[in-house]
Amino acid sequence: MNRHIKSILTIVAMGVTVVTVLLMWMTCIFGHISPAGFGWYGVVTLLFPIFAVANAVMLVFWCIFSRRYAIVPILGFLCCISDVRAYCPVNFSQKPPKDCIKVMTYNVANFDGTAEQSPEKRSIIDNIMSSKADIVCLQEGDYWATDWKDVEKRLRTRYKYMVVDGIDETPTTMRCFSRFPIIRDERLTFEGSTNASEAYYIRLPKGDTILVLSCHLQSYCLTPAEVTNYADIVSGRRSMEQRESKLEFLSLLRKLRSNNSKRAVQADSVHEFIRAHSQYPTIVCGDFNDTPVSYTHRVMSRSLKDAYISTGNGPGFSYFSHSMHVRIDNMLCSRHWTPYRARVENHMTGSDHYPMTAFFRLRNK
Repeated sequence: MNRHIKSILTIVAMGVTVVTVLLMWMTCIFGHISPAGFGWYGVVTLLFPIFAVANAVMLVFWCIFSRRYAIVPILGFLCCISDVRAYCPVNFSQKPPKDCIKVMTYNVANFDGTAEQSPEKRSIIDNIMSSKADIVCLQEGDYWATDWKDVEKRLRTRYKYMVVDGIDETPTTMRCFSRFPIIRDERLTFEGSTNASEAYYIRLPKGDTILVLSCHLQSYCLTPAEVTNYADIVSGRRSMEQRESKLEFLSLLRKLRSNNSKRAVQADSVHEFIRAHSQYPTIVCGDFNDTPVSYTHRVMSRSLKDAYISTGNGPGFSYFSHSMHVRIDNMLCSRHWTPYRARVENHMTGSDHYPMTAFFRLRNK
C-alpha cells in the first residue's frame, strides 16, 4: 500500500516538474518573439523568475527524495542556461585597469520632488559626485527646484561638459555630465511616447570619438494605486476572488500588454540606430523598462555585450517599488570595449532606481 502511494506521489511530483520546466522554456521562447503585434508575449516573459525558482525548488526536492529524477530540472536549466545567467550572472571579479573609463547610468525620477533642499535631491547629487564616474547619463532628469545653478556649480568641479535636452518638455529630459568633451548630441524620439533616447558623441583624451547612447524606453505607466493593488494581491493582503480585484488585475495586464508592444518598436528603432553607427566604439546604457529575459533586452544587445551579465554578480535589482524588484537598467558595449566590474549601486538612495556603474577599456585597434 505504501509503495503504491509512493508511486502515485512520484508521478504527481514528476508531472509538476515537467510542467514547470515547459512553462520556464515557454517564457524564454517568447522572449525571442517581438511583442509589437501581440503584447501578451512580453507579459509572459515577466513570469520567467517565478518558473525558474519553482524549477529550483523541484531540483532540491528530487535531490532529497530521488536523485535520479533530478536530471529533469537540471536539463530544464541547461536548456535555457543563457537566460538563467542573464537574470542572475555569476562572475569572478576583475580589477579594472588604470586606462578604463567609468560610466554611470541613473534614472533620477526627476530628482524625486520639488523642494529646494529635499533629502532626495541632495542624496542624488551626492551619489553622482561620490561615484567618481567619468561619464554620467541621467534619465528623467527634470529638476524643478530653483537652486540648479548651485547644483551645477558643484557638478562642474568634476564635470566640465554638460548637455541637457528636453527640459520640462515631452519627451523626457535627458542629461549627460562628462569629464571629456561632448562634441555633439542627437535625440531619438519615439512617436506617441513621452520616452526618448539621446546619443552623445564624446572625444576621449587620446583623440578617439566614442558614442554613448542613453536610453529611456517605454515604461509600464502604472499609477501608484495600480502598483499598490498589485503589491496587495501578490502579498495576499487582497484576494483575487473579489470581483474588484479581478477587474483591476485585468486592467493592469492590458496596460502591460499595450506598453510591451510600444517598447518593442522603440527597441527595434534604437537597434537600427546602433547598427547604422557601428563604426563608433559604443556604450549603450539607461532604463530599458524590461527584464533581462525579454525581447527588449535581446534586440538591444544584438552585436553588443551586456557589461553586467559578463562582469556582475547576482540578480542586481536596479528598480524597487512596493513588491516589484527587477533589473531594468542596463549597460551594454560594442566589440571595441572590454567591460569590467559592472554593478548596481544599491547603497545609493534618492530615486526609485539604483544607479548602475561599469568600467570600460578601449581595445587596441
